[in-house]
Amino acid sequence: MEDYLKLVHMELIPENEIDVPANSSFYLPHHPVPNKSGDKFRVVFDGSAKSSTGVSLNDKLMVGPQLQADLTTILIRFRMHKIAMTADIEKCTGKSD
Repeated sequence: MEDYLKLVHMELIPENEIDVPANSSFYLPHHPVPNKSGDKFRVVFDGSAKSSTGVSLNDKLMVGPQLQADLTTILIRFRMHKIAMTADIEKCTGKSD
């Protein structure tokens, strides 16, 4: 959470602003998820959680175009050539959770 404060991705709310009317503020629900070894956590945000008015953050966001091709098209294109290559991106970058 300290990283989020440093990056200005969140801010502390003064006590006098906690009881602000619901239509002028929204709190994004979140919870910690431990990594496999259990020594570090990452924050998972729930943008689909409904507020007291029944509206979620996801309901208010604009939906953009679909950027990926559908899975059937990807598989057909993959099988069109004699040779195909695959890779494990985690092994390529050496990064994991």
